[in-house]
Amino acid sequence: MKTTSTYDAQGFTLIEIAIVLVIVGLLLGGLLMPLASQVEAQRRTETEKTLKEINEALIGYAMVNGQLPCPADPAIATGAVNAGVLRATCTGASALGVVPWVTLGVSEVDAWGRRFTYRVTPSFSDLSAATVTPPVGCVPTSATTSFALCSDGDMDIRVGAVPAALVAAAIPAVIVSHGKNGRGAYLPTGIRMTCPVAPPPVPPLPPPPPPDELENTDCPGNTAIFISHTPTTASAPSGEFDDLVTWIVPSVLKGRMVAAGRLP
Repeated sequence: MKTTSTYDAQGFTLIEIAIVLVIVGLLLGGLLMPLASQVEAQRRTETEKTLKEINEALIGYAMVNGQLPCPADPAIATGAVNAGVLRATCTGASALGVVPWVTLGVSEVDAWGRRFTYRVTPSFSDLSAATVTPPVGCVPTSATTSFALCSDGDMDIRVGAVPAALVAAAIPAVIVSHGKNGRGAYLPTGIRMTCPVAPPPVPPLPPPPPPDELENTDCPGNTAIFISHTPTTASAPSGEFDDLVTWIVPSVLKGRMVAAGRLP
């Protein structure tokens, strides 16, 4: 008859269980990392799709109304009066806000649940014939159209802070998703997330460049310059960058306005 030894009756030892747990942990970690990357990639893809829809909605609004819409007030909470509704006028600081999602009938937030920053060139969003549209000497050709074929926007898209190379110039409107980190974005509550912060200087070295994400905000940033490039990590010279930026291409906007009979 076979007898059971003392060792056999003990089952797994603590060391063996620990080894198994370590192996399981490593396997789970290996699976979770790719899964997290897939989730973030999907969110970026969803947000890029929404940005395209907003771009089309802005152009469609201009074709119907003869002007681009003003931004919505970013500090109004969802559901409150005027939330998501375009401002009556947008000059100076009011030319920057969030996409007027109610007016356009588009999504309020990106895939991370933050509102889209939106800035428009004021002369592209009013119907005042007295407003000089850049360049000087170019004025609206119709009382029902805010801009002319010779009109220029007042924003530039660059791959980094000035004097970095230009991606596009004389842009009439820009839309920004502030990405996964959300720095500088507004929440549906109307509260703003933490703004990008430039790293402190380290004497005797010169001050480091401002983070690229700072240019895509007004906290503070140069709101006439927007940055668009591939994502970078915090170790990059200009800091972490995960913003998604799109803009109204002047030739596309004007071509669609001509096709709609809004411009000659």
